[in-house]
Amino acid sequence: KKLQTALGYTSNSLIEQANAFQLKTRFEDDNIVAMQASLAMYQLTETEILRLTPAILDMAAATGDDLVTTAEKAAKAITTNTNALAIEGIELDKNITQNEKLDAVVLQLTKRYEGQAEAMGQVGTGSVTMLTNKFGDLQEEVGRAITQSDAYRTALSLLDGALNKLLS
Repeated sequence: KKLQTALGYTSNSLIEQANAFQLKTRFEDDNIVAMQASLAMYQLTETEILRLTPAILDMAAATGDDLVTTAEKAAKAITTNTNALAIEGIELDKNITQNEKLDAVVLQLTKRYEGQAEAMGQVGTGSVTMLTNKFGDLQEEVGRAITQSDAYRTALSLLDGALNKLLS
């Protein structure tokens, strides 16, 4: 919902990208979508967010920062004259356009961190985290199927009626 609110519409491309990255990184799709929503809050377009997402995942994996914090650093560097990426050693010319800043940020983050998110998914507890994320998605799907069933609604209605009788 946050992504939809920030963009003003539902972006299937961003959701699909988040789902795809969950399959090959330790990052959960819901967290990736939350990161994308934070980028949209800085008035970045869907296309710009699609370009930035892999670089942000790689940087977050390498630095250990959470996705939203990493995204906000990149967004501030792109959309303001505050280079929040300077602490990472990334310098930007303050006199270039926002589009040029976006290109520079993607290029510099890619040069520095490319492949880190996928690599972190393959080492240490990365594969366990990826499996946990998949299990979480399965739980969501099962929960959705149960709560949308007629039997569930009927059971809730009966329980509500029984509780109302007990309390009156």
